[in-house]
Amino acid sequence: MNSTYPIIVIRSFISGGLVYFAQFLLLSVFITASSQSIVAQNASLYFNHLTRDDGLLSNRVNYISEDSLGFIWFATEEGLEKFDGYGFETFKDFLLNESNTIPDNAVNFILEDIKKPNLWIATHQGLIYFDRYKNSFKLVLSDEFKNRPSETINITSLCFDRDENLWIATLNGLFIWDTHYKKLTTLVDGNLGNHSRVFTLFADNRGIIWVGSDKGLYAYNADSKILQHFYTEISSVRVITQDSQNNFWIGTDNAGLFRIDDINKKEIIQHFSRENGSFVSNRISGIVEDEPGIFFILVRDGGLYRYNNKTGEMKFYPYDLHNPDGINSTALITSFKSSQNIIWIGTYNSGVNYLDKAQKKFMLYRMNFKSDGLLNNNIRALAEDSQGYIWIGTKEGGGLSRFDKEKGTFKNYPKTNKTNGLRDDYIFSLCEMDNQRLLVGTFREGLAVFNKN
Repeated sequence: MNSTYPIIVIRSFISGGLVYFAQFLLLSVFITASSQSIVAQNASLYFNHLTRDDGLLSNRVNYISEDSLGFIWFATEEGLEKFDGYGFETFKDFLLNESNTIPDNAVNFILEDIKKPNLWIATHQGLIYFDRYKNSFKLVLSDEFKNRPSETINITSLCFDRDENLWIATLNGLFIWDTHYKKLTTLVDGNLGNHSRVFTLFADNRGIIWVGSDKGLYAYNADSKILQHFYTEISSVRVITQDSQNNFWIGTDNAGLFRIDDINKKEIIQHFSRENGSFVSNRISGIVEDEPGIFFILVRDGGLYRYNNKTGEMKFYPYDLHNPDGINSTALITSFKSSQNIIWIGTYNSGVNYLDKAQKKFMLYRMNFKSDGLLNNNIRALAEDSQGYIWIGTKEGGGLSRFDKEKGTFKNYPKTNKTNGLRDDYIFSLCEMDNQRLLVGTFREGLAVFNKN
């Protein structure tokens, strides 16, 4: 590949004209009508959490990646951390010996080098190369970025192309670093307004580099040396990824999520947004494919969604203060799927959530003071009836509860003074008498017959 690049002329690409726009509107109407009924609640997901209390440097985690040795790396607001599944190795104050000023430890992005397992680290203050064998950090491109605005050295994303050139996205331009000839080329200059605010880079399975900026979505044509602008209706791009079926998913900060069926066909297949009832917010901060056709979608300040592209079902997993095993924040920043099929989610204020489906966990229900929650933690009797409901008898202060396994909720029948009500809140035994009646053995008030209908 030629080591020199011309300054790129940015061209717009619009396909299909009015016919395409009409088809898009029709599809949006269909999604709007169908999505209202598919946002569901309370399907069980059980997350583990890593926070400052566990040794995490900061509860703000900007990026998560895995190296070729299987270690998980966290880019946090206070430095870099390596996680081995048991504990952390912490790296901060990377360049304390090279500068008289206090370094900014905020890390935005991590990329493993072509020479594995070394790392490129994107920070608020520039680009750092980490030599794992020497255990040393080196500031790179300091001369090239000298005297440029601070936004230029605030690096947001990195990727390698097929010629092993390093692409560098910043808040004030897009650059290519020729790793062989040590030459930096400006691809998008810092004087192009929103075109210059680049937030994400993605190399697809054909080697095409995709660029997401405040102005929209671009693809780099290596032959013409031109960035093509796709889809004028898409702006503020924050997430670009490709699924197992080669579909592209484009997450934005202002218009929700777009699915593009084979991007060369230039056709938007689906649009998910707040306006059509898919999400509570249009700020998409991450998407990861859990298994073929099933995706976790992060909505910044909105929560976690799980979308089944085969059935069209969208499930919502909100932050619930009363659920210690659920997602622990609504401020979701980044997502990642490891080689062990573990889903990792970084947050702005609550550290890391991770979902390991291979780790079998008990579903634990505790008293949470909700009207559809468990009455009491002291369980004394359990029975399943012919309809599949689980009946629970608890000790004093509780009573009788019916558990719905599908919804994960309880219908409660506490002690009452009514003549046909439960006379004792200490339930000692339960048994179904027939499909309509339940026998309830109490500790102090004898045997009761409960008509379920």
